[in-house]
Amino acid sequence: MDSNNTVAEIEAYLDDHQIAYNSSATKSDLLALIPVEETTTETETTAETTTEAETVPEQQPVVPAHREPYYTKAELLGLITGYMHDYFFIALKNGRTYTYKEALQAVDDWKHSGTIF
Repeated sequence: MDSNNTVAEIEAYLDDHQIAYNSSATKSDLLALIPVEETTTETETTAETTTEAETVPEQQPVVPAHREPYYTKAELLGLITGYMHDYFFIALKNGRTYTYKEALQAVDDWKHSGTIF
């Protein structure tokens, strides 16, 4: 699986391998859930099928990307105190998960939306 696959194909792969994912996740978020071994194996298979006339540059080792944890609205509210707790309560949606950065962005978006509640 790589960025050439569609979101539906990536979700089907994750379903087949019983890997949990958030339905609102982006394509890059879904790709990050695929184990490193899977992407390495596919790269090696592609390299093996090339002819001798083709030269394949040596692959750099795949370094797993640091994945930030995702939190529900309730979990974030349990971590935050003060005025930010109120902002998180208003800006975040129930039933969705956020990284801390995404939660801060949601608060910022809410502040600039002009919506009171």
